Amino acid sequence: MGHNEPVIGLSISPFWVRAIAIDRDGPQSTLRAIDEWPVTFPLSVYDTANPLEACNSLAADVDKFSQTFNTSARRVSVAIDSSLLFLEHIPIQHSIDRRVLQKQMIWEIGSHFPDEDARNFIVDTHVMPRQTAPGVDNVLVVAIRRSLASAVEKALALADLSVAIVDVDHFSADVALRLNYPDTSMRYVALAAIKEQRLDISFLRNGTLESYHYHVLSSPADSVDILGALSHDFPELSSILIYGSACDEELLAQIREAASGIVDIMNPLRHVGTSDSFYPAEHLTAGSYRFAPAIGVALRRD
Repeated sequence: MGHNEPVIGLSISPFWVRAIAIDRDGPQSTLRAIDEWPVTFPLSVYDTANPLEACNSLAADVDKFSQTFNTSARRVSVAIDSSLLFLEHIPIQHSIDRRVLQKQMIWEIGSHFPDEDARNFIVDTHVMPRQTAPGVDNVLVVAIRRSLASAVEKALALADLSVAIVDVDHFSADVALRLNYPDTSMRYVALAAIKEQRLDISFLRNGTLESYHYHVLSSPADSVDILGALSHDFPELSSILIYGSACDEELLAQIREAASGIVDIMNPLRHVGTSDSFYPAEHLTAGSYRFAPAIGVALRRD
């Protein structure tokens, strides 16, 4: 990245689009703008009936954000909600050839989506540090439909923006956690995203992602029992850090009451400065924890 380069961080879910604009100058990052708006286009893994409408709607909204806050950013990094992706743990023989691994991932995708061509997915993998058995790696498979990735890229091109990074929202929030809470490199913590219909949880030991899983929620209140039980099942956790669009002070208080250890709301702007011209959108009322994926993906340096 160049000197003093502005960038937009965008998180997209079935319910909300959240955007931030930051200036990156070497290791320093400065927040210039922050906003959110409800989704008004048919964006889901099942509804691609009118991708042109979705593209035009997202392009118009992002362009309005850029114009309203007078950002000069021409690059955007995008965090896609995990509910719009395929994430699955799969045991794989250790040191398997990369090409063989890719073929096996395509087979796994095909087994989960038998009515679709697995080649319609972009697939990535992450080997967890702990093996499931001697000689067997625990591999996290992440896949996004090519049509969804293409639609997002096309929409941003219509807004005269080029895509720098596309990531999973929860792993982008992980970036925000590491940068704003550097002491996690020496602790065992859980990062939990409370969304309208989903709870994503990852465990980080000494700064390394150790495991990830999720729960489908009938309501955000379900997260109280799940996170309360988690804190009792893993007493060695130093803390549970929470973010997400469906979290609020009342829910946080209930989780703290149910949990046996420390539960905190994550501040993804803890070590991010604000520009002299910064002002949030007037309609924003809740905390910055809702923006953790957008902030984290914008802060990524790769």
